[in-house]
Amino acid sequence: MANTFLRVVVVEVVVIVEVVVVVVVVVVVVVVVVVVVVVVVVYSSSSSSSSSSSSSSSSSSSSSSSSSSSSSSRSSSSSSSSSVVVVVVVVVVVVVVVVVVVVVVVVVVEVVVVVVVVVVVVVVVVAVVVVVVVVVVVVVVVVVVVVVVVVVVVVVEVVVVVVVVVVVVVVVVVVVVVVVVVVVVEVVVVVVVVVVVVVVVVVVVVVVVVVVVVVVVLVVVVVGKLFKLS
Repeated sequence: MANTFLRVVVVEVVVIVEVVVVVVVVVVVVVVVVVVVVVVVVYSSSSSSSSSSSSSSSSSSSSSSSSSSSSSSRSSSSSSSSSVVVVVVVVVVVVVVVVVVVVVVVVVVEVVVVVVVVVVVVVVVVAVVVVVVVVVVVVVVVVVVVVVVVVVVVVVEVVVVVVVVVVVVVVVVVVVVVVVVVVVVEVVVVVVVVVVVVVVVVVVVVVVVVVVVVVVVLVVVVVGKLFKLS
């Protein structure tokens, strides 16, 4: 029983550590996305303002034809900046959706793992209690039968004692086998749960790393386009 509860505590600690790791990774991803959005928006605003100021100065110093040309270049720069901002917003939304889906999947898996562990532990404890009660009842019945037989029939006392010893040995062997099987099942369940949890954490970390790499690549491409446009 003590080993069972110790295993449950170990599994719970592993689950808590994994949830903390996932939360930290999600927070890091969100911070990176926010920083990227702020940088892109600030860059777009500065690019638009510089383009607008250069267009206004050129229009004040040139003729009406150069004024229309600077106006068209300003509108094209503004539309390019708007399209870049739209692309960045779409990328951010996709990243946030992916992160939310990953977190939901991890939480669901952790809840299922905890529920399975609790159910297995409860079933094992109930099975052990039932086996112990049955063994105690059988032993009590055997002892009562032995006493009655010894009191009533003294002649067959040796045979009865031998039978009782055999029955007790069989009962003890059965109890030992049941306990060994229960312990083995518990160990296998804990190993399977730990393996599943480790696999889930590895998958989550890989997905988050891939998402961060994709976001960084997209940001590099967008910033490169912005530099080309400016």
